[in-house]
Amino acid sequence: MTVKQQRRAKAEKAAEIASRIKTSPSAHQLLLEGKEPTRLLEDRSENAATQALIEQHHDIVAIVDRLGAVIRTSIGLLPEAQKRRLFNELMGTLIQKLERHFQYEERGGFMTDVVKRRPALAADVERLLTEHGNMIGQLRWIRARCIELDLETLQKHVQSFVDKFSHHEHHETDLIQGVYYGETGAGD
Repeated sequence: MTVKQQRRAKAEKAAEIASRIKTSPSAHQLLLEGKEPTRLLEDRSENAATQALIEQHHDIVAIVDRLGAVIRTSIGLLPEAQKRRLFNELMGTLIQKLERHFQYEERGGFMTDVVKRRPALAADVERLLTEHGNMIGQLRWIRARCIELDLETLQKHVQSFVDKFSHHEHHETDLIQGVYYGETGAGD
């Protein structure tokens, strides 16, 4: 199973879980209003917070998938200037959504709860949290050089990010499923 197929299977499983979660009508609205993540968790049930996290995740995965599609599009179908513009726009949107998502995971208590439930996973959680800052830094670096890098090099850097993000999300999903649902992806 390819990484993309694994990611899609995990997203489908998360969507299935999310469809069973009952949330208050304002669950998504709280995120849109920009409430602080800590306040967000105080305002909502654990299931609603999980639903919001899943919704954020779906938005981010959709943007990463679009970045991948732009990488695979040949210059003949998409002129270089348009490709660079798309990279720049998608990366800007992705940086904003990832910062919010990571903040939600970190300060919203989600990862703290993982460690409380399974203290032996503290090192894994710490590594994942460190990756958050590294990925944001990598995206900012790529975006700042979007114009100056030759297109092939730019595409390689974007693909490197997409690969790192996919690996990170796969590991994080396995960890969270193992803690909250007693499942792991060890058989994948």
